[in-house]
Amino acid sequence: MKRPQLILHIGIQKTGSTSIQRALESNIKLLNSEMIYYPLEFVNNIFGKELNTLINNELLYYAKYGEGKVVEEQRKKTERFVSKAIKKFFRSKCEKMIVSDESFYPRWDIIEFYEDISNIRQNEKDGVDNIFGFYVFCEDLYKEKLKRLKQLFKDFDIEIICYLRRQDLQFESHYNQVIKAMTLLPIFEKNKIYLEEFKELYGFPFHELTSSDYPRFFYDFLVYRYRNLCYYETLSVWADVFGKESILIKPFEQRLFKNGLVEDFFVDVFNIDKNKLVDNGQRHLYKRISRDLVEYIITLNNIPKRVHTETLEKISLKLNNICMYHHYFSTNDRMQLLNYFKEGNEKIARKFLNREDGILFYEDIDTKQEAYPGLSIETKLFLDKEFEQFFKRSYRICFIIQIFIEVKKRVQNYLITNKNLKIIGKIKVYLYSIVIMCGKTIKRFSIG
Repeated sequence: MKRPQLILHIGIQKTGSTSIQRALESNIKLLNSEMIYYPLEFVNNIFGKELNTLINNELLYYAKYGEGKVVEEQRKKTERFVSKAIKKFFRSKCEKMIVSDESFYPRWDIIEFYEDISNIRQNEKDGVDNIFGFYVFCEDLYKEKLKRLKQLFKDFDIEIICYLRRQDLQFESHYNQVIKAMTLLPIFEKNKIYLEEFKELYGFPFHELTSSDYPRFFYDFLVYRYRNLCYYETLSVWADVFGKESILIKPFEQRLFKNGLVEDFFVDVFNIDKNKLVDNGQRHLYKRISRDLVEYIITLNNIPKRVHTETLEKISLKLNNICMYHHYFSTNDRMQLLNYFKEGNEKIARKFLNREDGILFYEDIDTKQEAYPGLSIETKLFLDKEFEQFFKRSYRICFIIQIFIEVKKRVQNYLITNKNLKIIGKIKVYLYSIVIMCGKTIKRFSIG
């Protein structure tokens, strides 16, 4: 009997993964007609991300507690989750399952799991004192993570698909997204005191780079993340676990996408005609924000997390300079960075792509980039006005929602006091529908 196939798309970040995932969701009927199952009904339609989180939690608990009841319970939780998906797959009578999430690729990173470790160890005095020990220990567990993934799908033939983007471009794009999302900025601030110690203990090869040459957090982000740019080291671990022949490497270069990234993905991976696609996912791409807006956010550090990314994208469009100054590395630093990764990239080209010339990325390196002149006073005043208008809208909407919440509390208290059980259910449904409606309203107004 022919074994089913699991196609695991692992990113990496900033290579159009979101567009591919949205296209998979939009074309679920087309996939099913081609005997391909995409687990859409799990955790807000993000099966891969939840699976990766569950496996990571197993390792975090193991790092904290060792073998025991806590770890065993976490493993059972993971197995139940995967078992549910596999049962649905077999009931669908499909031949292939596709799972896509870029969070599978990164090796353990201090920035990514700092808060998880803090939560696990919140009752201990040492807190983050041993953060560096955990960094190394958990990086060593990366191979165990992949083995666990393979074991969970032991009845499947597994194929890995990985897009790689030239390291300098990937990092610059990722930094732009991190600043726009603003979720990691407090963590960067917390870890500032460990930066030099981290460099000394675990190495940082770009000695000529200094933090004064770059925007706030750019240097910190590079220190903590550069090891995730060592593609060959990471892919070698995947090859050890799944076999080199199971890994398909696709360089992320626009010249290679004759029909578009998503269209080529469906053609190359599934052999599905691009003209059959309902949605190619392009409208879901994360848009880069302008360099001026990046500087505004990191310099003033006065924008709360609740600013929606779509709001920032709309404000950025008004600046009319998104395509300008999106490079952060100087030419010399860019060449130093690429030279450091050159040997590993050559190994990938020869080992995984059978390219005799050893060239992984053919994209030209821009050596004539114009230096960023800085945030002008006029632009700063314009952005001050834009955010002032946004916050006025948000405060009005928040006030309305507070009224609805207060009404909900009073009605609930009245029902409980009078023990009118027959209508409690209907009232609750009505009240929760109002809250959901308010949530959608504030999102729409806040990004307007």
